[in-house]
Amino acid sequence: MTSIWKNEGQNGPYRTVTLTRSYMDRDQNWQRTKTLRPKDMGDVAIVSVQVTEKLAELEPAALAEAAPATPAEPPKTKKAPRARKAKKAA
Repeated sequence: MTSIWKNEGQNGPYRTVTLTRSYMDRDQNWQRTKTLRPKDMGDVAIVSVQVTEKLAELEPAALAEAAPATPAEPPKTKKAPRARKAKKAA
């Protein structure tokens, strides 16, 4: 389950996201947890995209400000020159 919350702060309104997983306990009662299993990660990735799209609809300017810049390509490193073998004295 994903919830998007609108909050009020000193700098104005902002949104937060809560992600929980539902499961049935031993007594057949539904429970929620914030703990996710490795097998949940695919679903988390899909939900993350959906939440990002929804946030863009709700507050496009705020999301654009918060979006990380595209990482620059790492600088290409030059290989260190090979050490030359010493010539044997004749």
